[in-house]
Order: sequence, then C-alpha cells, then structure tokens
Amino acid sequence: MSFNSSKYSLNHVQERFHDILTDEYTSKLRKTDNNSYLVFVRDDSDRIGIIEIKQPASSLGDVDGDKNVNASDASMILSEYASTSSGKPATLSLSVADVNGDGFIDASDASYVLAYYAYYSSGGSGTIQDFINKQ
Repeated sequence: MSFNSSKYSLNHVQERFHDILTDEYTSKLRKTDNNSYLVFVRDDSDRIGIIEIKQPASSLGDVDGDKNVNASDASMILSEYASTSSGKPATLSLSVADVNGDGFIDASDASYVLAYYAYYSSGGSGTIQDFINKQ
C-alpha cells in the first residue's frame, strides 16, 4: 500500500503488527466509525505513531469535494467510467459518484449530475437526491 500527499508519504504497510492499543497482533490499517482510517507506523528508532487519514465528507454527486454538484463532477464521473471500463481500478467513492444508486459508476450518473446542475442553475432547489426522487 502507498499513500502520498504534499506533506506525508507512506510507502509500505506491513500486513500485521503488534497493536499497542489492544495488545494484539492485527493489521496496520484500521477503519474507524468517523469515515477515516488509522495507520500505525514505526520509524527507524522504533517509535510507534498513529496517522489518521480522513476521507472527505462529500455529498452525493460532489465527487471533487468543492461543495457544488456541477459539470466538473459529471466530467470526473465520465472519466472514472472510461477508466474502470478499461480495467483500471476505481478512484472515486461509490457512495458519492454512484448518483442513481445502481451500484455502478457510469454515464447514467454523469447524466443525472448534468441534469441536476441545469435544474439548480436555473433556480431549482433541493439536493441532487431530492431531484432524482422527483424523476
């Protein structure tokens, strides 16, 4: 597993380690209840630390996390569909990008995003879920 950001880099996570919190041997990556992961790390001096990686809390259709559902999100959904259709792994969250709730990220989801964006931009109100429920 690897994780990279502008501030941190995690290049290797061992499959199992001694969890100092529970005194058990367990995996290095633990999902929490608040939409984040805890990664247990050890440096060269055998100091142990915990890094919390939070997943951004985006709303349905807002795949870029900018708090707006718009054409940019539809474009990202279409790119994801093209990428996964060619066998590449998914990069978008199903809970955010699968707008129609059919279990797939595809052109239909992008179409709903664009339709909602047009509706909202012309004075419509409510969430994208409200919009879909009215269809």
